[in-house]
Amino acid sequence: MKLSKTNVFVAVLIIMLGGVVLAYSVGLFSVESKKEAALIKTGEFAGQADPNDIRGSYSFADIEKNFGISPALLAKAFGIDAAAVDILAYQCKELEDKYAAAPEEIGTSSVRLFVAFMIGRPVELGPFLPETAVRVLMENADGLTADRKQYLLEHTVVIGQSAEGAGVKASQAEAPPPVEEPDGAIPKNTEVSPANVSEAATVEEPSVGQGGASSPTVEHTQEKAVGEVKGNTTIFDLMSWGVRREDIGPAIGVELPSDNGAKLRDLVIAAGKSFEDAKVILQNLVDKAK
Repeated sequence: MKLSKTNVFVAVLIIMLGGVVLAYSVGLFSVESKKEAALIKTGEFAGQADPNDIRGSYSFADIEKNFGISPALLAKAFGIDAAAVDILAYQCKELEDKYAAAPEEIGTSSVRLFVAFMIGRPVELGPFLPETAVRVLMENADGLTADRKQYLLEHTVVIGQSAEGAGVKASQAEAPPPVEEPDGAIPKNTEVSPANVSEAATVEEPSVGQGGASSPTVEHTQEKAVGEVKGNTTIFDLMSWGVRREDIGPAIGVELPSDNGAKLRDLVIAAGKSFEDAKVILQNLVDKAK
């Protein structure tokens, strides 16, 4: 019997679809993405999930799967209303938009730090945490070293009331439990509060902009490190570090305004992109310009 081209095509298609259905039924094929953090390769924690591998696309459910921290605790730490959003599907990169008005960058890197401090694993230092996250760590993390407690005291951002209502007002924030260390690294009864948070950041009350809209006014008292791309880095900063203005926009896929004082983080977030990813690209431009 001679088969037509049409019959052959239909037969092949049926076989292929049947194979996919069979693979799916036995668990060999899945349409869902499976995010599994890379494992630490050396040292005391070799073979365990590495918090440094958390990416912006990780949801709180992914973090729970990899590191055992509940979405509810993550939501509490980062001031997310569990009744208003699906905290299981909430992605780390969404924090960049939530805390866009903060004087220091709070995003995926902050989640990496929080997770590592919570479970006692190594992590790249540098990120800041909102006061709510610091309070959760002080109350729930086991085995916080004196150095890590001191780090938290110096990298806490007190968030004013943003336009979205996110964060904690400095004047109304409830102080976390006292921090005590027998070795004297941290003075007895030191608290994480607006009075003793490092000069890293302060946020003023929102001011009323044109048309009566509430717009947060940010006062940033920490000097920018030369050559280090951060949340408050402007177009002018990159130009002063040797990066050509015409290279900046195409590199991160955004159109630059005429104002060289515009913050790159704000431009990236407004374009619907992740500043965590853009920061790596911008830092490479700066490093090459040195």
